[in-house]
Amino acid sequence: MYPSVIVSESGNVVKEYADIDDYESIARYMSVLSGKFVAVVDTPLLKNAAERVFVRGTVTLAYKLGDAVLRAREGGVNPVEKAAEVLNGWAVFRGIVEKYVWRNEGGFLKGEAVLKGIGDFAGLTLKSWIMNEHIVVWINGEPVVMPPDLFILLGDDGKPVTNTELREGMVVNGVAAKAPAVWRTPEGLKFFGPKHFGFEYEYVPIEELVRRLSIK
Repeated sequence: MYPSVIVSESGNVVKEYADIDDYESIARYMSVLSGKFVAVVDTPLLKNAAERVFVRGTVTLAYKLGDAVLRAREGGVNPVEKAAEVLNGWAVFRGIVEKYVWRNEGGFLKGEAVLKGIGDFAGLTLKSWIMNEHIVVWINGEPVVMPPDLFILLGDDGKPVTNTELREGMVVNGVAAKAPAVWRTPEGLKFFGPKHFGFEYEYVPIEELVRRLSIK
């Protein structure tokens, strides 16, 4: 990621570091120290390197998703189901946030959310282990999403509910989708699979997990 620069609102500047893990720790500690955030510029890439490592089409997908959700709302179509469709994913849950606890640990938002199912999901309980994002998700104790696959909470209007906004008592919808293929390779799983986060699971793709749980 070198050369890189980290700058805090209070004027602290870091230009060098000894180890890539130290770099992230320093950046997160500075954000805590400043009380808000830091500005970071890092990972300069030459064009030929960028073409090899970028996951292509993500910005286009983001625009497509936002447009589809807005059109669904205007046209009386369920925006949550439309979001799942655009992501080639699954609407895996709808429920009320029964419990949400989190803490700021080293600049990471770490916590756990528990949702009680309603409607078609009545009688089911969803639990999510969070480290900034939803990392591992279970329904009635069975894994339904493992990293690097995606789990997203949406309001009934299709707007995302981030983990900084999540509150007990909210009604939310869970959408799951496949991660980009590069993250599902052995090398990708080494850096972002379940074991990276301390879970002794062998990675199982979301499409297999939803089949096991009979989620359409």
